[in-house]
Amino acid sequence: MKIAIWYLFVVLDFTFLIISILSHNIYFTIFCFIIALILNKFKKDIPLPKQFESLNIIHKNK
Repeated sequence: MKIAIWYLFVVLDFTFLIISILSHNIYFTIFCFIIALILNKFKKDIPLPKQFESLNIIHKNK
C-alpha cells in the first residue's frame, strides 16, 4: 500500500470515527474499528513522518 494512501485512510477513518461517536451510531463505530485493524496490518511498511523524528520514537517493526 502506498504511503500517501495509507495516511489518507488513517485520516478518513479517524474522521469517520469521531462522526460516528458524536452521532451515537454503534454500527458505524464498529466499521471504523474494523478499518483501523485492516490499516494496522499494513503499518510495518509505513515510515513515521519527519515531524516525529525529533521525538526519538523507536519503530517497533524494524
